[in-house]
Amino acid sequence: MGPLDFHVFLQPVPTGETTYLGWLLQGLRTTVLLSACAWAVALVLGSLLGVFRTVPSRALRAIAGAYVEVFRNVPLLVQLFIWYFVVPEIVPGGERFKQIDPWLQAYAEGFDLMHESTYKIDVGAVAALWMHGSVVRSWLLELTAQGRQLVDYTARAYESFLAVTVLYLLLNAAVLLIMRKVEARTRVPGYLGSGR
Repeated sequence: MGPLDFHVFLQPVPTGETTYLGWLLQGLRTTVLLSACAWAVALVLGSLLGVFRTVPSRALRAIAGAYVEVFRNVPLLVQLFIWYFVVPEIVPGGERFKQIDPWLQAYAEGFDLMHESTYKIDVGAVAALWMHGSVVRSWLLELTAQGRQLVDYTARAYESFLAVTVLYLLLNAAVLLIMRKVEARTRVPGYLGSGR
């Protein structure tokens, strides 16, 4: 291995439409969009199920509890396999899912709503959801996939994944700062995290 060469990011990609840094920034944009979509849907679904767990109706509490337990205890990879390969085969009209644009398929898979919303109910940390969504996701040509693609074209693995790591750290630091500001503004005195 020779010395690190970060000038590789300024070189044009083979198709010439951008630079390798442009690829990474496109991947960062996809990561942010995917995480934001997953977070928004998880917030709505998680809030609804959270309310179900507090209502007097035993049936609604059971549904919400079962949902949380099933999706929390089934590994994420198994969930993705089931939703992509099994559900389209057993749901009427499900085969059409595999015929839509692969880019949209990847977003649909990337949501993984069941996993995200169960964490929203019990952990209650929006920042953790964002970090989980943005760090773990590897569908589409998001940041990690763009980093791997950069390695395939340049053979500069160290430079590529150092840049990817720095971009993830910056993204997560920004989200953490935003969530701290949101938490400070919505804090209820006398409750955990209220500073009293």
